[in-house]
Amino acid sequence: MAVDESSRHLLYEQAACALGTEAADVLMNHLPPAGWSDLARRGDVEHETALLRADLTATIAGVRTELRGDIAYLRTELKDDIAYLRTELKDDIAGVRTEVKDDIADLATRLETLRADLMAGMVTQTRWMIGVITVMTAIFTTATLLGR
Repeated sequence: MAVDESSRHLLYEQAACALGTEAADVLMNHLPPAGWSDLARRGDVEHETALLRADLTATIAGVRTELRGDIAYLRTELKDDIAYLRTELKDDIAGVRTEVKDDIADLATRLETLRADLMAGMVTQTRWMIGVITVMTAIFTTATLLGR
């Protein structure tokens, strides 16, 4: 027979009449709020706990396996990316090194051209000064000879 609120109330009233209200209250407090079939035994709880523990263990093992696979994949991907960046960086450094060498060679050529132009200018200026000094010497010599 299923226990419902009306049958619980009827039991309480009869217990109160037979035992008194205080004893009826104690009796009702010791009875389960629903039927006895709704109560779990210690064995039931232990069995469910074991099932839950096994399920959690399997889930954790699966997550560990999945994480290990993901970490291995990321490690491989990271190594590949680092190798690619290393190669790219080496190529960039080689390109910069070539550009710097070319720039230095260009500067050396321009410096040599500038030195040659400076030397040519100095030679021209020296010849011009020698010519001016020679003309001035001739003028002074002529003036000295005429002035005597």
